[in-house]
Amino acid sequence: MHFAKRNTLRQSNGSQAIFMDPSDEILLANRSLCCALSDAEACVEKKRDWPQAHFRVGCACNILKNYSMAMDAFRKAFDLDPVNEEIEKAYRLQREYCQSS
Repeated sequence: MHFAKRNTLRQSNGSQAIFMDPSDEILLANRSLCCALSDAEACVEKKRDWPQAHFRVGCACNILKNYSMAMDAFRKAFDLDPVNEEIEKAYRLQREYCQSS
């Protein structure tokens, strides 16, 4: 049962699967991650010079375990706002992780 739901989730970005079973917490959690990345990428498209948009892409990618894409996004955020401590820390930690693996 869950395999079919997860397969539907992948095919439709989660929306159709949620419609099929809106009480399924796994589907809700997975869709929220897909939507977070999609929303963050839309922010970057609208305002490429906004560090927070790149930072959000990095956070979403990190959660989705796309570490190289997360590092690229954190680097862009850091390049745009090198005095932001939260961005600097995320970029530094992601870079260290990617270099060690």
